[in-house]
Amino acid sequence: MTEITPSIQSTRRPLRRVAVVAAICTVVVLLLAAAAVAYFTASGTGSGAAVVGTITPATISAPSSASSSVTITWSAQAGVTPASLDNNITYTVLRKPSSGAFAQVTSGSCASTLPDGTMTCADTSVGSNGSYSYEVVASFGSFTVSSNVVSVNIALVPPTDSVSLVSPVGAYLNTATDTVYINTKVGGSFGLADAVRAPGVAPASASFPGVSAAGWSGHTTSETVSTGTSSAPSITYSSSTRYSFDTTAVASTGIVSSADILGNTSAGVDLTFTPFSGGPTGGSLTADGIAGTSGDALILTSATSYPLAWTNFTADASGIASSSLSVKFAPWSSNTCGTYGSAIMITTSSPSTETETSGDGCYQYTLAETDNVGLVSTLMTTVEVDTTAPVTADNSSSIGGEWENSTQTVTLSPTDAGSGVAKTYFTTDGTTPSEIGGVVQGTTQTGTSVVLSFAGSYTIKYFSVDKTGNVEAVKTAASVIRIDLVPPSVPAPIVNGHS
Repeated sequence: MTEITPSIQSTRRPLRRVAVVAAICTVVVLLLAAAAVAYFTASGTGSGAAVVGTITPATISAPSSASSSVTITWSAQAGVTPASLDNNITYTVLRKPSSGAFAQVTSGSCASTLPDGTMTCADTSVGSNGSYSYEVVASFGSFTVSSNVVSVNIALVPPTDSVSLVSPVGAYLNTATDTVYINTKVGGSFGLADAVRAPGVAPASASFPGVSAAGWSGHTTSETVSTGTSSAPSITYSSSTRYSFDTTAVASTGIVSSADILGNTSAGVDLTFTPFSGGPTGGSLTADGIAGTSGDALILTSATSYPLAWTNFTADASGIASSSLSVKFAPWSSNTCGTYGSAIMITTSSPSTETETSGDGCYQYTLAETDNVGLVSTLMTTVEVDTTAPVTADNSSSIGGEWENSTQTVTLSPTDAGSGVAKTYFTTDGTTPSEIGGVVQGTTQTGTSVVLSFAGSYTIKYFSVDKTGNVEAVKTAASVIRIDLVPPSVPAPIVNGHS
């Protein structure tokens, strides 16, 4: 009897890595290597060979959507010789993460060894986004043939959006409510940007809405932008044109969404465009007990220190961008506030005591808060400090102290560099002029023209008061004015005792 010794030799085609991006219901097609051939040889004469089986290349189809289930598909050729061995070929599906080793798939219909004739199975155990490699091993008895390796990027979740405004003017995005507030007091513009994140794969594009409602211009039609900045897994896309609005702009809505390279789309961000013209409210500002107003309140005082108190405004719907309390100084100029200098920030807490170190002049306090769309609410109060009394002069020296035979007028000339002269008081009988609460006392009179029309000797005393209440010291005119309105008479001559 001739002994036949089988010698089995298997060949393996070199592995070829094919990059395939997976999506839901992803189909991975694997290319199995060339045939496994068994050669039979016999001692004596003759030799023979028999083909055990042949596994032929599979076709590859690109996936169209992401899924947590990856379908593996391959093909094989029938006609194994001898025919009795045809059904003895089995298949095992292996998977490897981006870092690690191949291991048999343990879930879905790929979990067990598959018999000849089964050319597909579903792997349902992919747990997260990432890159995976698959390989199919065909076995006949103790002999195996491995397919080429296919790399698959798995996207189990859709991309996400993070929307922001680009160089906003008069606009603000509240990301908590997805509301874009627009300043319709002055109008403005903004761009939109979407930072798209697609873990495990890569973003492909972002879509921006068009806003064509009344009062809007610029970006009036929707667009899809596929060129962005940065790199996967997060790419930022920006609208190609700006959204512009004027004071008549009405409310509108729009959705910013994105897609990854597999075509998976995000849930999107529903934006609401809301006109806004309010501004912060509820603030208060008082200086020396006088409340400030939006148009400025004026306080005259001769005090160099006084109380200052304030309460910040309440945030409006768009929120507060900045707040400040400042003071500016201006010197007196022709009895009014002159040119103000730079604002100095007040950093003390309310209330405080302001002590003026710049001297007499105007101290303008401004409480200002700006919201996120540029609307500003202000309260102003100006403390006009005047601590210097007026200075009054007279022209009595020009009249002199000689007797005059006609009505004489002495002119009083008061000056005040600060708040200005309020009143001038005088007497002509040498008594000290006085007033109480603006009411003259005794022989005191008011005015700057002292008319002396009766005969007599006049000693003029005077003083002035400015608008702040500063009182000048009483002065006495340089000359005593003397008036004699009766002409002299010549007595009749007396002759012999008779006139």
